Amino acid sequence: MTPVNTGFLFSAFSTIPGKWVVAGTTQNVSHNFNLDQWRKGSQWFELHCCLAVEIVSDQKYYPIFREFCEPPCYMDEHYIPTLVNILAAEENLNRSITWVDWSKHGRHPVKFGRGDTSEEFVNRMRLGGNCSYNGNRTTSVCFPFGRKFVPSTLQPLLRMVPLLFGSGQQSLP
Repeated sequence: MTPVNTGFLFSAFSTIPGKWVVAGTTQNVSHNFNLDQWRKGSQWFELHCCLAVEIVSDQKYYPIFREFCEPPCYMDEHYIPTLVNILAAEENLNRSITWVDWSKHGRHPVKFGRGDTSEEFVNRMRLGGNCSYNGNRTTSVCFPFGRKFVPSTLQPLLRMVPLLFGSGQQSLP
């Protein structure tokens, strides 16, 4: 690996231990790792190169998940976050780059439609507080991405770009 590729920051798994374990899955995998190591995380994440190599090289936990992880267990949402928690919990920043509304407490986050899109809503999503990044810095932009916007929101969101980000005519360096 080149020095550039070894320096990626490992960030962004928003994890919820235990809540999404399915009864059958729990019984089949519990002898291979502790249930407090189980995680459900975002499909969007960033890994340090060394940890990514460990994940794609894993031969201990992947076969277990391949055999027993069936809906509502999903490999990208359960296997990778669980393995990261087992291999490198101390490096996990436990934060997500994707804003998601789980207020309905179901299997899926809230979907947002055309009527939900407003400048105030988008700013509340983007600038909802102070978040840490790189372990020691803070930013007011907590979530550069949002999840579960239905297709009818595209045009209203595109019309907001100049209001949210300036003229939209920024020249490239």
